Amino acid sequence: MAELTEDIQTLTRENRFVNQEFGKSSHANELLKTQNQELVDKERRAQQTVRALEIEKEDILANYRDSCLQVERLEHTVETISCENKDLFA
Repeated sequence: MAELTEDIQTLTRENRFVNQEFGKSSHANELLKTQNQELVDKERRAQQTVRALEIEKEDILANYRDSCLQVERLEHTVETISCENKDLFA
């Protein structure tokens, strides 16, 4: 009977230890889940920022192209007016 009691006490101690380790593992798992969700959220925000910057870059490039075309038109207009003035004053 004493051996049986000793075996039960040993099993009880081992069970407590296993439960403690399980609790630690569960807590670590929850922390990792939280960290993972935070990283997913950061990645999503970074992707949104990248998309916004790409759109802004395309807008800037379109404005630059339009400005270049306007400069070319204005230079052509200035050249035409200069030629007309030369003819008038020649």
